[in-house]
Amino acid sequence: MIIGTTLWIVVISVMSSWGARQRVVLRGNTRRSLLAFGGWGVLYGAAPLVGLLRYPQRPAFWLPAAVIVALPLVLVACWPHERRPQGRPEALVSPHPS
Repeated sequence: MIIGTTLWIVVISVMSSWGARQRVVLRGNTRRSLLAFGGWGVLYGAAPLVGLLRYPQRPAFWLPAAVIVALPLVLVACWPHERRPQGRPEALVSPHPS
């Protein structure tokens, strides 16, 4: 588990640093990402803590917990992006002012 978690942290760090260097992002994407990953992180931290202390080896806890932990990511993915009429560059903003 330690090796898997370490590799996961490395992958997320590389992806995050790559994403932060992109010149153009959709408007509101930072807020969406913070909501999705913040909510997921809180639930992901709470589920194993509660599960390991109170419900070890009980699928009746772990299966619903897995679904609940995934909800912030699913909800934000289904939340539509801010729409602008086509042909208007205001829909895209640069995270790094020129």
